[in-house]
Amino acid sequence: FNTTTPTAKVFYTLNEAKPSLREDTNTMVFDTDAPVLIALEKSVRVRAVAQAENLLASGFIDFSISAQVPTPSLRVQNFVADISGVVPSGPDIGALFLDQDPAPGVVYPSMDNLIIIPDTEDIKLHVDLGNFGMRFSRWYRVTPGVDSSMGFAIQYELPGDITPEILNETWTRFEDPDPMDPDAHGIVINRNSTLRILGYVEDALPSAVMVVPFFIRRRCAAGTISSNVPNDGLEPCQECPNDTYLDITECRACPPDRPFTVTSASPTVDLCLSQCNPGFKSITGLNDINSNLPDGLCSECPLGSYQPNLRSVACISCPAGLNTEESGSTSISNCRGSSFINAGGFHSCGITASGTGLCWGYNGFGQLDIPKDFQQWEEDGIPKSGYVDFTWKAITAGSFHSCGITASGSAMCWGQDFAGKTIVPRQVFAWTSLSASPGHHHSCGISTEGAGHCWGDNEYGQANVPPGFEWHQISAGQFHTCGVTTSGGASCWGDNSYSQSDIPEPDTAWRSISAGHYHSCGVLVSGEALCWGSGLYEATRVPLEVGLWSSMSVGRFHTCGVTAVGAMRCWGSNQDGALNFPEHIASWAAVDTGLFHSCGVDAFGGGHCWGRSVYGVTVAPQETWQLA
Repeated sequence: FNTTTPTAKVFYTLNEAKPSLREDTNTMVFDTDAPVLIALEKSVRVRAVAQAENLLASGFIDFSISAQVPTPSLRVQNFVADISGVVPSGPDIGALFLDQDPAPGVVYPSMDNLIIIPDTEDIKLHVDLGNFGMRFSRWYRVTPGVDSSMGFAIQYELPGDITPEILNETWTRFEDPDPMDPDAHGIVINRNSTLRILGYVEDALPSAVMVVPFFIRRRCAAGTISSNVPNDGLEPCQECPNDTYLDITECRACPPDRPFTVTSASPTVDLCLSQCNPGFKSITGLNDINSNLPDGLCSECPLGSYQPNLRSVACISCPAGLNTEESGSTSISNCRGSSFINAGGFHSCGITASGTGLCWGYNGFGQLDIPKDFQQWEEDGIPKSGYVDFTWKAITAGSFHSCGITASGSAMCWGQDFAGKTIVPRQVFAWTSLSASPGHHHSCGISTEGAGHCWGDNEYGQANVPPGFEWHQISAGQFHTCGVTTSGGASCWGDNSYSQSDIPEPDTAWRSISAGHYHSCGVLVSGEALCWGSGLYEATRVPLEVGLWSSMSVGRFHTCGVTAVGAMRCWGSNQDGALNFPEHIASWAAVDTGLFHSCGVDAFGGGHCWGRSVYGVTVAPQETWQLA
């Protein structure tokens, strides 16, 4: 308060209650050399008077200051739909707070002032202006965000019905055809808005501006809980973490038989899922029974792949040239690699893509004469009989004999019958694999039960399969034999004159082992390769530039292998071109080495042989051959 009279003193009273209720007065005197500033926190009635010796009469002022306090004549009422505090159902529910005293920094009000409303883009409020009477012009302004400032008084000139420019802001006038109808005063606000309202009377300056912040809070969405303590179900919200679901007002761990969720914020226990087991995969790694995606449910890894882990989204492909015998494989050790073109002593055999068996090369002992199946049938009512080709699952070429397994699992051998090497054990009715020694006179095989059997020459004990094991693979060499069990263990038995039966003891399991004449080689499940035995011609020196291998096969003095990326490598003695594989082939599936030659199948099923080319042994028929 100030006065233009230097000697004047100013007295004023501040009535801290409503003017109509109290008349107590506190008088204070100030020096008027400078304006006096008084800090106000509430609406007050101010009365002031100036006194001086030369003043004939003292000027008196009496006015009120409104500080963000709605009065009965200007108040915010309910919304368009009279919900009377009833909480609507459904997922899209929000909450509106009407708060008269927001703390600095916009702190959410308490639940005491909560009104639940539908969660819409805009909210329409009703403002009761009836007590203002027709002498008032009513104006309002809505701004986004919550303004926690107090109400303030403004002096302005309002020429007629022209929209006022107040603090460089544009205000809107209430249009009310029926001043007594509160439903007609609709104001649309957005989330978290501030409403300012003023009433103008021509002879009442200044006019107070009422400031009402609206805190609009959404009800927490499905799968989320309120961060408030206690939990009131309203924002700010946080998602239920992975592997939990929303149970009314708290996030609970999924049940033990379905302990996982695809994502966070799972609204019900129905979204708790079991995980895919080893050998299976899905798009999420979970058995998502709620998904409409084609890969939502767990499915077995297809042939040629495996998966050792739980909750997998993909299967791991077997290295180039390897395949699995069944779907749902759980280990790389299930990836088996054997060429369907097999190199023997002086002949070769293979199986075409249609399952037909073919042998070529030297046939001095009938080793090329693949058995046929005698069948009887009826044609046009006339009984007929004859020999037809078997469909073969495996054929192996030995020194001067061959052995094979038909599609039904039966095994048979043919060719030179020295030392009984073609007499298949009769006590075994079904076989999974066979191996005929390409350099001497014994044969081996594995039954469908995993039992190992060898027959023929046993001068060095090469036919004495260690008992008590379930075998994954057996390879017959010249005078020794090696095998890998289904658990990844390995063993060699028979002649050990060159340490060809002394298997190294690596830290990981074996995938396959190939027994040759004087040395042996094997591939670990990790893809690393090791060779041992006679180092003549450096046949046991694995190329260092190759890190991982798919398969490996050992001949008399040479070794060949297919790398994990399908490249061919051969090393050792190059007698008769044993190492000269066709270098124009970019990708190989498998390789098999014989006595002086080798054969392989490329990634497209083409057959190729190289090395000593006597009796046409390296001239593979132009067929599409089965891949391992």
